[in-house]
This record gives sequence, C-alpha cells and structure tokens, in this order.
Amino acid sequence: MAFTTMHFALGMAGTGAAASLGALLLRRGWRWVPLAMTAGGTWACVPDFPRIFKEDFPNAPFAQALSAKPLQQWLSTHGDWFFFHRALDAQPREYALHGLLIVLMLYTISVFLLAATHRRPAAPTEPADPAQATRADGQDKPLNRAA
Repeated sequence: MAFTTMHFALGMAGTGAAASLGALLLRRGWRWVPLAMTAGGTWACVPDFPRIFKEDFPNAPFAQALSAKPLQQWLSTHGDWFFFHRALDAQPREYALHGLLIVLMLYTISVFLLAATHRRPAAPTEPADPAQATRADGQDKPLNRAA
C-alpha cells in the first residue's frame, strides 16, 4: 500500500489538472488552483483516515469512532471516488518520498504559474515636461518645482 503522501500527490495532480483546465478555459481563477489541489489531495486521503487513526493516533479523541470497522469498510468500497485509490492500495511499495517530491513539485509549479499570470496595475506616468505637471489637489495651477 502506498503511503499517504502518494495518495495526496495523485489527488493533487488530478484536481490541479482539472482546475487548471477550468482556469484556462475561463481565463481567470488561477489563484484557486492551489486551493483545489489541496482539497483534492485531502479528498484522496479520506479512505485511509480509519487506518491512520487506528495505527498512528489510537489515543486521539474520537479515534475509536473514526477507526470503526463499518466506516473503514464503507470508505474502502467507495475508495475509488478519487483517482487511482485502489490501484495505489494494491502497490507493494510505499513510494512515500516520491509522493512528497510530487507534492512539492506541484505546489512549486502552481506558485510560478500564479506569478506568471498575475497582472499588476500599470504605474501612473508622469508628464514628459515637469512644467506641465498639475497639482494633486485638482487645481490646474502648475507646480513650482525648483530646477
């Protein structure tokens, strides 16, 4: 069974691709892509929550209820709601480091895409001739600038 980081990475990749396609088609909404990726990664880990609480946090509040066998069976039968969950659970290797590297790479790509698509307002331009500059308070008197 693959570790949670690989589940998170593949959930991130799937929802990130879908959100990026939506933002590309709509030509806006790029700032929501990292949030969609995080939500998709979290959704990919939901079927493993009972196992996580049973093995890693047995003394946590509500750990008994969250690691209950009926909940675990229900989530495992519906585990393929997320991209490739059953296929990842069938893997003999853990791939924890691979998942972490994919997560870091996807977040880095999303930050660079956000920086590339961010539009800054144009800076106000000053007149070429300083003698033609007007006052900021709206009066049409020229500014007296010392040369």
